[in-house]
Amino acid sequence: MFRLKGSTVAPAHLDGTLPGDFGFDPLGLGADPERLKYYQEAELMNARWAMMAVTVGRGRCRLTPGIRSGPHACFQGLSALEP
Repeated sequence: MFRLKGSTVAPAHLDGTLPGDFGFDPLGLGADPERLKYYQEAELMNARWAMMAVTVGRGRCRLTPGIRSGPHACFQGLSALEP
């Protein structure tokens, strides 16, 4: 389990049963079981949206004619830092 410097005990509500539970909750956001369940569902939805965004981005690259080949060709023109 992860511990903050000077901390020796994980919070009581983090007992290692959730995926990714390393005993790190310095603000105590998961102390309420209902809120913890909500945060878990929100994290799953965030991950699903991120996976869908990557899939759509790669599909756009593969299906759009005229995009040059190369590892970064799909993302050309999307960055504000490009000249």
